[in-house]
Amino acid sequence: MATLHHLELLVKDGARFIKQIAQQYSLSLRGTRETASAHQWVLRTGSATFLVTQPKLSALDGPNPQHPALHLQREKFAHGIDTFFDIAVRVKDVDKVLANAVSAGATILQAKTRTSDLFGLCDRAMIRSCVGNVVHTLVERENYVGDFLPGFENSVRDEVPPEKASKIRHVDHITVVCERGKVDSVLEWYERVFGFSRFFMNRTETVDDGFVLDGDIGLRLKAMEYFQCAETMLANDLREEDGLKLVIAESLAGHDAQTNQVESFIEQHDGPGVQHIGLYTDDIIATASTLRDRGVSLQVPPLMYYSHLGKLKEIALSGESLSLLRDNGILLDSEADSSGTGDGRKRYLKQIFTKPIFDKKTFFMELIERQGASGFGTGNIAALWWSVQQSLNLPVSSSL
Repeated sequence: MATLHHLELLVKDGARFIKQIAQQYSLSLRGTRETASAHQWVLRTGSATFLVTQPKLSALDGPNPQHPALHLQREKFAHGIDTFFDIAVRVKDVDKVLANAVSAGATILQAKTRTSDLFGLCDRAMIRSCVGNVVHTLVERENYVGDFLPGFENSVRDEVPPEKASKIRHVDHITVVCERGKVDSVLEWYERVFGFSRFFMNRTETVDDGFVLDGDIGLRLKAMEYFQCAETMLANDLREEDGLKLVIAESLAGHDAQTNQVESFIEQHDGPGVQHIGLYTDDIIATASTLRDRGVSLQVPPLMYYSHLGKLKEIALSGESLSLLRDNGILLDSEADSSGTGDGRKRYLKQIFTKPIFDKKTFFMELIERQGASGFGTGNIAALWWSVQQSLNLPVSSSL
């Protein structure tokens, strides 16, 4: 299974952003770097690692060996658009992955580059994705024991005390928005270049159509993940939670930026890209409560969600507290898997979205807790969609 190494985002004011995000999400500052082209900060909670980059204007003029993708973000930066743009993955053999990418027709932004410091050596390269401004740094670090990457000054002075931790453990999934009609070509590109495999989000999904919510919603989702049998990306010391799972979203015909959040994202973001990241927590109620107390704005689901007879039965069978879920705005769905765990317990998941975290109404976070469920539930997706539509001042379906 491929491992997610880090996620890089471009922001206008890095110092202000990391101060706010670190306090709210209990992220520890793990490293810093200043180059002629950018200021950078490494933040982490659990195994979820974020590289925050504030570019200097010179970095946007053209390709730069230290920042090979920043020039691609020039228009975003000029229009004040903060953006997640690099889904960096750890690989076993950079040369092998690059050779496969070239044969598959991928655009190489940076050939293999070796860097080193006191903790060893690391090989890196970069591939441009087929989606918007997204790129993928390839990181081979079998001979590197440092905390992040060579060239970064280690900083653990801001380690979060255990009693203040948010219980966020790792990145569960990443959702990428693409242009309408492109979802199949995106899936095919990742299969050719990286060896990803399709997986079904829930039992209502079909092979050709994917998971579809039509009518007023107008959404199609298809998902893929990296399996351990794909040797081109295999690293030696991976854990299950480090696997790379991508969800691709597109709007359906008849919807535009005034009615549909996928189209609204593309308009606000000035193109396709990373829409949200699912952060796994083993206690979503405690985590949501902590984030809310620290000033994080969380989406409010429709109140009717908790009054449907089917949902009430579902919650009762799970053994979860209806009042705790309702009071904290947590959604529960057991539709993600059609069977139990084998020991009589029902498989289900719990979710909640934040409101957009940037000035533009683009990117947001998701909190997710899984109790044996590996997919995504139909009822939750619809309710989460409703809450995002409401926060963006877009129309909502009266049927939800």
